[in-house]
Order: sequence, then structure tokens, then C-alpha cells
Amino acid sequence: MKDFFQNLRQKEGFKSVCASILCILAGILVGFVVMLILSAFNARGRAFYGLRILLGGPFSSGYAMYIITNLGDMIFYAAPLIMTGVSVAIAYKTGLFNIGAAGQFLMGTMGSLMVALNINTTGKPALGVLVWILALLVGTLFGMLWGAIPGLFKAFFNVNGIDGLLELLQVDNGEDFDVMDIKDTQFYAKSLYLCEEESQSSQLSPEE
Repeated sequence: MKDFFQNLRQKEGFKSVCASILCILAGILVGFVVMLILSAFNARGRAFYGLRILLGGPFSSGYAMYIITNLGDMIFYAAPLIMTGVSVAIAYKTGLFNIGAAGQFLMGTMGSLMVALNINTTGKPALGVLVWILALLVGTLFGMLWGAIPGLFKAFFNVNGIDGLLELLQVDNGEDFDVMDIKDTQFYAKSLYLCEEESQSSQLSPEE
């Protein structure tokens, strides 16, 4: 058993995981210290309450009726950060630095929404599952094609990959682009979907 732990400590993967966990804990500790300092100057400041919300996430409300909604919102806002972070990490492992992840995610989001918002699945749960899968595939295809553009220019015309990605970022949004724009786009799409769903429900309901 002792040899097992010694060999485990020598593995680079184990060291990387431990470093990541230490960074997360250090970030939480620094944030908690900041909240304590701010609480000292604010009579209504509650550092431990803020820490509970931070650690509890969607379960911090304590009410079952809010947990599902909070969990969905957490996934909704975290998805752009997670997906773009994973895409950058995969590219970095191959020796490349992907600075076009935000634009690729935006194109993928556009493709998925084109499918999801244009196919009526009201009262058709089986079709709804297929639309989920189709939206995922179309979004993947859109992001892949958008990311392939600078790759093709690099392969056939020897255009610098970073320059190509930077130009595509300008095409994406017409100005500097960040992940917050993705979240705003998702929020608009979610609001549009809820409005359409409410409109369809009102049309299906019998007239009084």
C-alpha cells in the first residue's frame, strides 16, 4: 500500500489533479476572505451565507420547488464556459492555441437554435427527443465548419492561423467578442422559446 501511494504521487496526472484542486480551494478561500472584509464594513454583509450559496449552488435555497429551476439555470449559464474551456484544452493538448472557441460555440448555438425553434414538438415527446439529437448534430456541424475555415486557409494558402481566427472573430460579432455575448444570445433564445410555448398553449386552450 505504501508503494502504491508513492507511485501515485510520482504520476504527472495525479500532480495535475492535486494542483487543480488546490487552485479551486485557494480561490474559494480568497473569495471568502474578501467577503469577510466586506462584511466588516457592511452591517448587512453575511460572509458565511455567501459561502453557503457558493458551495451549495442550486441546492442552497433549501426549497425543493426552486432546486430544479436553479439547477437548470446553473447548467444554462455554465455551458458556454465549460464547452469553450474544453475546446481550448483539447487544442492545447495538440500543441495549438484555439482563440476562436467563442465564435465556434456561437455558430454551433445558432445551428442548434435553427433546428430547435423551427420544429414544433408540442404533444410529440418522441419527436422532441429526436429534435434534441438533431440540434446537437447540426450545432456540432456548424461549429466544425466555422473552425475549419482558418484551417483550410492555413493548409492551402499558408495563412497564419491566429490571423485567420482573429478575422473570423470580427465576422462573428462585428467587434470584440466574449463568452458573455454567448450567454446573452442563449438568454434571448430561451425567452423567445418560452414566449412561443406560451402562445401555442393559449391557442390550444378552449375558448371560454
